[in-house]
Amino acid sequence: MEDNKLIVNLTDGDKKVIEVIEIIQDKETGKEYVFYNLEGNDDEVYMSELVETEDTCTLKDIKDEKMVKQLEDYILELAQEVDKEGE
Repeated sequence: MEDNKLIVNLTDGDKKVIEVIEIIQDKETGKEYVFYNLEGNDDEVYMSELVETEDTCTLKDIKDEKMVKQLEDYILELAQEVDKEGE
């Protein structure tokens, strides 16, 4: 595994490589959220709740719509910062 890549085991037995963009923690709940791309596809950004145990990490769907909105706003701000740096 490279520093920013994780191998994810899917429920159907397949494996996918994801490229981690950023991991953030919600101060109120302590939950961690990960922004990522599927390897080879930089056009789409996905986000999931990251649940870590002693020996595994699980990516879960984010069910809280308020949190989804906050995370979407955050990633848009991050993208704007990257665009400004590229100018």
